[in-house]
Amino acid sequence: MIRFALYDYIPQRFLNRATFEEIDLHRRILDFKDAKPYATRWAAKEIGYALSDMDLSDTYIVCIPACCKRTHDRRYKEFTKMVCEWCGAKNGFDFIHVFGHRQKAHIDHVYELADNADEFIHVDSQLKGKNIIVIDDIVTTGKTATAFIDRMVSAGANVKMAFFLAKTKYFKRYNDYNFQDMRTSTIKMSVKQWAEEDRPSTKLLNLGANTLTNAELISILVGSGTAQYNAVEIAQAILSRYDRDLSKLGKADLRELKEIDVVGTYTICKIMAAIELGKRRQLATMGLRPDISSADCIFKYMRPILQDLTIEEAHVMLLSQNYKLIKEMRVSQGGLTEVSVDVRMIIKEAVLNNATVLAFVHNHPSGNIHPSKFDDTLTQTLKKACDLMRIHLLDHVIVCDGDYYSYVERGRL
Repeated sequence: MIRFALYDYIPQRFLNRATFEEIDLHRRILDFKDAKPYATRWAAKEIGYALSDMDLSDTYIVCIPACCKRTHDRRYKEFTKMVCEWCGAKNGFDFIHVFGHRQKAHIDHVYELADNADEFIHVDSQLKGKNIIVIDDIVTTGKTATAFIDRMVSAGANVKMAFFLAKTKYFKRYNDYNFQDMRTSTIKMSVKQWAEEDRPSTKLLNLGANTLTNAELISILVGSGTAQYNAVEIAQAILSRYDRDLSKLGKADLRELKEIDVVGTYTICKIMAAIELGKRRQLATMGLRPDISSADCIFKYMRPILQDLTIEEAHVMLLSQNYKLIKEMRVSQGGLTEVSVDVRMIIKEAVLNNATVLAFVHNHPSGNIHPSKFDDTLTQTLKKACDLMRIHLLDHVIVCDGDYYSYVERGRL
């Protein structure tokens, strides 16, 4: 018979020596022993998924019975049912019955189940010849588990495996048989195999989108995962590529996203579509002919257009006499640090569209809002051309991701 354990386990008295990660894991194991609901769901998911790669259609799962019938019926029968739902096995507790009340196995080294299992457990004859997997939380000496397994075998059951959530580090002091480890680092779980209330789509429907983490929101766009990674893990990989910064992700282009190994073309399309919808939603709030009368209004309108660009672009906003937007248009596209602008083309567009006011806007992808000498020269050239054509130059605004520079607000225009 094969014996497996998912984790090594450090007893509670040693927790103060454990790392932070170990404390989190061992806290869950201890809480499972204390029958806390969240830890019970977690343990069922861990064990159920670890078994899910096996063909268990003709296999029954049972737990080591609890110390009394009431606890057993209330807790372990339900826990076994949860594990079976995850891995596709059958609940063997339909054919096993627990009687009376026995001493807890680890108090004063009393092993009543091990010494006289017949007094506490009855195994129905229907399990004769059936394949059985026995599961339990923590194995220490293994004496109780061995006694229960022997009871199953004596009833004619074929016990294929004993599966434990954890084992103590000192287990081998008491046992000389082989014990194999199954680490969750090698186990990949799809989102569909999670408990329903933990799935991002279910949380969104029941609790609202604002309750989801960024990774969970992106995982909904990802949809299904791969053989190696589930949807949330793929979402985490995407966020990690951009330092978990949504602003940086918003600047992503097709080439960059394709460099992430776990992201397919269809997923990339969905992510870029979502980013574009976010930008358009910001633009839609401005209305059809917004009032553009200040640097702040210019920034709010142009930020969705310019904030995620990786190269410099120059735009002009053509306005009516009462500062209503007539037309916004790109007049030039440049490199990383500067853009070439034809002032004559700007004036021509203003005349053709009957604009009496215009605002000039460009971005700095570097994030530095301060103007360059070239920006200063261009501003003065544009100002002279506008004055000549009796067009009011409202402002020259430099847009960065979260801030802007206004020549008018700085008293330079």
